[in-house]
Amino acid sequence: MSKQPFVFSYQSVLKEEFAKADTDGNRILDLDEFVSILEKYGIEADKAKEVFETSGNNGISEDVFIDYVHKSNKLDSLMEEYTRMFNSIDKDGNGYITPEELKQDWIEKGINLSDKSIEALIKNFDMDDDKNITIDEYLNALILRYFRSKH
Repeated sequence: MSKQPFVFSYQSVLKEEFAKADTDGNRILDLDEFVSILEKYGIEADKAKEVFETSGNNGISEDVFIDYVHKSNKLDSLMEEYTRMFNSIDKDGNGYITPEELKQDWIEKGINLSDKSIEALIKNFDMDDDKNITIDEYLNALILRYFRSKH
């Protein structure tokens, strides 16, 4: 039985992060909380004060926070970077990474992984059990790991 395809939802991850940043639990971020979480993700916080003031200095709601992160282009830049990485591994350009392509990529990096290690790596990405990694599987896994690594 194949796994259900995983669809990354940056919104659910950001909702979790919002809740952690909301230290007083009032579901509103004050300016310090807002700036702190933006810096955690490497998102420019230079306009944070302006966004905060636009809210009437009443704080940043979860929706405003998610919208700000989305508009920061951080997600877009990650997608571009990870797509370039995927394309460099997908040598034949067919839209998926085979075990052979993955093994060759590691060899080019000076690391000779066993077939078992390559199989284990593939399993970490492969959501439909076809023994290959599609661009969607690759992006979903890496972007989720990026957001999770910032905990």
